[in-house]
Amino acid sequence: MVGLDEERVAYASAKICINIHESHENTTLKTINARTFKIPASGGFEVVDYVPQIREFFSESEMIMPNNDAEWFSAIDYYITHEIERKKIQEKATLKAGHEHTFHNRVETILKSIGA
Repeated sequence: MVGLDEERVAYASAKICINIHESHENTTLKTINARTFKIPASGGFEVVDYVPQIREFFSESEMIMPNNDAEWFSAIDYYITHEIERKKIQEKATLKAGHEHTFHNRVETILKSIGA
């Protein structure tokens, strides 16, 4: 089992973190997994599979989300060799995750929604 500190170090040290979501049985729907938020919160650069709901949380300038296999390979080839562009996107996503997508933010949202 990998500990949280080891997980954060792995995400932060990789040039590209690939995040693939599981499909639900008998549907094309996918649930956003925790890695979607953990990778940028840890300082990692994420390429994530096509899950449209992610755009509610991260913009195109904050997270790369290819639509098909060709775009996957193209994005990985491009960002593995274009460090400046990769770092800009990573920094935006890390800032967003730290400001808007922490457990503290989620609890605050829930408490506000119930009037507490």
